[in-house]
Amino acid sequence: ACTSQTIRWESSFHGKVTTEPNAGNLPIKEVAVTWSLLDSDHKPLDCIGCSGKDVTGESGKFKIEFNVHHEYLKGRNDDDIPVRLFFSKTTSGTPDNITHKFLCEDGTIEFDATQGYIVYISHLDFKEPLHIYDDTSVPFEGKVFIHDTVYAGSEGCAISGVDICLYHNSTTGSEEELVCVATDPSGQYVAPVVIGSRVD
Repeated sequence: ACTSQTIRWESSFHGKVTTEPNAGNLPIKEVAVTWSLLDSDHKPLDCIGCSGKDVTGESGKFKIEFNVHHEYLKGRNDDDIPVRLFFSKTTSGTPDNITHKFLCEDGTIEFDATQGYIVYISHLDFKEPLHIYDDTSVPFEGKVFIHDTVYAGSEGCAISGVDICLYHNSTTGSEEELVCVATDPSGQYVAPVVIGSRVD
């Protein structure tokens, strides 16, 4: 006697979240990654395993694995099926917490926290790579003044128009300019720096 067998729809992504290459490709931990398989109208498929969540570890890596059964997926083994992704992380800050910003498509597209990011995958596509960049910056600020001019009631003789530049030093010895700002008339400057950076 013959028995019917149901072949489940299987595929997977292996992804990672890091800073951008010019910020050292440092892994970002504790990023919440959520996903949903979608139909052609970009509506979520309702089935066990069609959606899920993972959190990046010390390596910044995450996995999305599908082994599901849904009527919509029948006969679509060669079709590219859309998957909607969301990324989120909040870091404690003063005075306000910092909501992280992410970039997709090799850093060319800013992640939309409302609409998510849609990628495509087919049946039996395994370990498809995903690389998401954390583009969160925090203000790095200071003041430039003439040495030995600080005294009671004065914060020093300020110097305006000084260029303050930050560079990324790679392990190969090359340097890349990240940001340059000039001091204002009071000698103060504020430069956006990728969160987690070390400034020497």
